[in-house]
Amino acid sequence: MKNTICQRLLSVLLITLLAGCVAAPPPKPVFQPLSLDLSGDLTPRDPSLPLAHDVYCVIGHGTALIAGQWAPYQQTGFILPGTGVMSSVMIEKTKGSGQAVMRGYYDDLGQKMVFCPVRQGPPDAVIECQSLYAMSEDLTFGIKRTFDVPEAVLSGHIACAYDQAAVPPL
Repeated sequence: MKNTICQRLLSVLLITLLAGCVAAPPPKPVFQPLSLDLSGDLTPRDPSLPLAHDVYCVIGHGTALIAGQWAPYQQTGFILPGTGVMSSVMIEKTKGSGQAVMRGYYDDLGQKMVFCPVRQGPPDAVIECQSLYAMSEDLTFGIKRTFDVPEAVLSGHIACAYDQAAVPPL
């Protein structure tokens, strides 16, 4: 009896294999990385609108991720152009050598500043950015806020204004 059951199972298996009824795994999707250069304008602008003011900013008092380690950084000033072009913000260690780069962008239509760390990795990697919102009136008089950018700056401060003389001290 054992022999008959084994023979039947073997014959069913052989017939199945010969008939080509073996299930193949479904094909995996193929994802293509974006080939767009996003280093220029991030928001479409109406050319009939006047350009926004440049925004002058200073960051300091915190730690930055420099060469894979969190370290205090020097106070540094930079300009976010009103043209909507991204700027590089160089962050230098207070002691020793080393620096990190962060990207900043001012979107006057959305009244926001966006800051992103510069990271190496695959083209489809997710990069967490931080946004700061301010009304035009606030930037006319100057603002000061806490400043945390994931994987870039912790417990920092930022001060910004349209006029360099109006930037509040940190």
